[in-house]
Formats: sequence, C-alpha cells, structure tokens
Amino acid sequence: MHPTSYVTYAQVKAQSSRHLKQYGSKTSFKNIVTYLFNHNLEHIGTPALPSDVLWSTINDATFFDLLDNLPVRNLFENFSNSSHSIAAESIMPEALEVFAIRYVPDIIEHMHTHNFFEVNYVMSGHCKMTFENETRVLSTGELYIIAPHSRHDVTVNDDSIVISLMLRKNTFDTTFFQLLAKEDLLSSFFRTILYSKKETTNYISFRTDNSNDIRNTIKDIFMESYISDAYSNTCIISRTHLLFSLLLRRYSNTIQIYDSQKSSNAHADFIQILLYIQNHYQNVTLENLASVFHYNMSYLSRMIKKNTNQTLVDILTNMRMTKARELLCHTNLKLEQISSIVGYNSTDHFSKLFKRIHKMTPSDYRKNHSC
Repeated sequence: MHPTSYVTYAQVKAQSSRHLKQYGSKTSFKNIVTYLFNHNLEHIGTPALPSDVLWSTINDATFFDLLDNLPVRNLFENFSNSSHSIAAESIMPEALEVFAIRYVPDIIEHMHTHNFFEVNYVMSGHCKMTFENETRVLSTGELYIIAPHSRHDVTVNDDSIVISLMLRKNTFDTTFFQLLAKEDLLSSFFRTILYSKKETTNYISFRTDNSNDIRNTIKDIFMESYISDAYSNTCIISRTHLLFSLLLRRYSNTIQIYDSQKSSNAHADFIQILLYIQNHYQNVTLENLASVFHYNMSYLSRMIKKNTNQTLVDILTNMRMTKARELLCHTNLKLEQISSIVGYNSTDHFSKLFKRIHKMTPSDYRKNHSC
C-alpha cells in the first residue's frame, strides 16, 4: 500500500460507540470518518499488515484483530449525507476490481443503492439485513449476493464480524462471465436473476455452514485488498472467482432468492427442480420430474420454459452435449461408452444428433479439439 493518510476500523468502532453513548443516537460511517480526519486523528504512512503469510492461514481470533487494524481512507468528499446511491468509483480503490471491507457496529440505518455487486458474509455472530420491504436476521455462515440498484441496508449492533465484498459491475460482467455462462442450469438461472434488464431488486443467499473453505477464501480476498502490489488485482479476481465456484459446487441446495417480481417460495421450488435435472440429466423425463415434484406435466413444462427460455428436451440435449464434448476432449473412451454415459441408448442416434448440432461427427470433433 502506498504511503497515505488513514484511520483504522478500531478508531471508527470506538468513535461510533462514543457517539452513541454521548448523544443517545447513532450516526453515519461517513460522519465518523470525517470527524476523525477533521480532528487530525489519522495515521500517515503504510499500515503494518502481515505480508509474508497467506491470511487464510491466520486463525479467526488473529484475523478479527487484523480487521480492526485495516485502514479506512477518507473517501467521502464526493458524496453527501443525503445521497442514497453509492458509486463504485467513490468508494473502491482505483486499481482494484474487487474490494473487501467490514461493517462497523452502531452505525445509523440508511437504506441505499449502489452500482456494483455486493457480497456480504457473516463471519461471526449475526446482523440485520433490510431489503426493500423485507427484514431478515442473518447468522454466522450466511452469505448473500446483492444485485446493483437494489435498495438495502445492513446493520451490526454488537461484536459480530460481518464483511462485504464490492465487485464492479463491469468486472462481474466480464471476469465472471465464464462461470455464469456455463452450460449449467443454476448459473443460467442466477444470470437471469442478477442481470435482470429491468432494474428489479434481487439477491441470492447461501448458507455455508460456516465452512473453512469459504472463510479462508474470504480471508485471502481481504489480503489482496490491502497488501496491494502489481499482482493484487489479478489475484483478487481469481480468489473471488474461486469463492463463487465453491458456492455453486457445495451450497446450491441452500439457495434462497429474493426477486421483486416473484415469490421466494416459487424460486426455491424451481431451484430444486433445476438441481434434480442437473443430477439426473442422463435419464430424467418430464413424466418422472412431474412425479417427483408433484406437478402436472403440462404446468411443469410451461414453468421450465418460462424460467429458462428452453424446453426440457432442449435443456437435456445441451447438458448431454456439453458432457459429451468434455469426454471427447479429455478421455479416450469409445463413442459407445460416451453415448451411454451421457444418456443415449443408441450410439447412432447420439452421433447423428451431435453432427446436426456441431456440424461435424464426434470423431472429427475429437480430432479437432483434443487436449
């Protein structure tokens, strides 16, 4: 980090507590930081932060102490107390596409929006999240992704540790496009929710069981946010990509979605249907799916089409062909074996369908794309 002026989160926490005790009311994060700088309480130089170890190797107690010593710069000259919209350009370091901060206790509630994606995670304790007309208490291990332009607020009133990752929208659009554009039903569904063209208010939440893999990845994202060098931006993007991949791989079954256009229950039911299709794509049928989830087949068919813009047949074909391409590229399995693995009883039918979609036979595809 280049020499600069800063205060620490410990100073901000102490001042918020003093203000509440003295005046009997809370004040804003901006007011506290401004007060500390106006009273010449800032530090000059580079904060002493561990740079010789991965922060994921630091135990929780030490990491929580480290969070108190992280620097807070005076970034608030460009927006006022009355502003209900926060721009990434005014709060994130220019050199970073992703930036990590922590929430401070006893800060005034202030509903707001911003033009970036926000990933919030409860590392210890709990917090209150107000989102449009909904208020939830989130506990240790809960993580949620808030889409841009969504009106919300997060408050912490004790020693709970709640962190926030800010992701520039263009970075989310480009850097993580490969992850969200996969031939994966959940990724496709998330993309539909988070990239709504009508700026609807949406979030997706996960329950991670307070797992070490998620916590450690987040610790290293903090490291890259504050130990800044020529490689930090590349590393922080990679670590955030890893975080999302872990969430999709391990905690898809815990997802809850808030969508201002639909009920959460409707989304929860459909997510379970998508998970079932993904796990049984080789042999699932509409009749089987309707039986498992107790839906009328015609209604279920319309639901799938409405939410994915594809029929079940199209979805299954795409998934089977994706797996077939992977096996053709990375294995020496015979076509008969690949056909059976992806769900086709007839190798001839598989080959004809593959050629119709890819304009070449499976054998030619293997020759042209072998890895």
